[in-house]
Amino acid sequence: MVKYKGGPQILEVHDVSRPLKAGRLNKQFIVLLLTRGIPLTVFEELLQMQLDEIEKITIHREKAIESVKGELDAEASAIDFGQPLYEMLLAGHDMNEPYLATLLRRFQNTSREALRTKLHIPVKDKGLTILQASGYLFGVVDYRGVLEEGEVYINLPAKGGAQVGPVAVMKNPVHDPDGK
Repeated sequence: MVKYKGGPQILEVHDVSRPLKAGRLNKQFIVLLLTRGIPLTVFEELLQMQLDEIEKITIHREKAIESVKGELDAEASAIDFGQPLYEMLLAGHDMNEPYLATLLRRFQNTSREALRTKLHIPVKDKGLTILQASGYLFGVVDYRGVLEEGEVYINLPAKGGAQVGPVAVMKNPVHDPDGK
């Protein structure tokens, strides 16, 4: 079907679909939320919770799997160690096996460094894993006006389709407290 005659007839692909990556707070988001009245203690608690989670990575397999799964990247470089680490954990290798233990410590150090330099704090809710509570999504404008003011439509087929419930939507990067 040709909708318009003349002009280019090519399709330019700008990006492709990937598995959902866990959302994280960073310095910009924290400053924005502080200006909106969220108390500093909330972020201190989240940071302490994340530090506690990082400490458990080398001891508890479930915590390690959850943490590594939230960091997997479909476009990871050849030097990335997340996928082999994840596969070894799922395969049930002994946590004290030297190579696996080295990868776990490396993952711990990388996680601590991300917290130290960028304040990358995973967004999660009590009882939910990182990937259940947050994610980076692309947004499009509702040109037809189907949604009401303050509504968003999120459809994640891998998570059972349309999501229902309250959400916080933030633009990344954000430099202005008004989100402009």
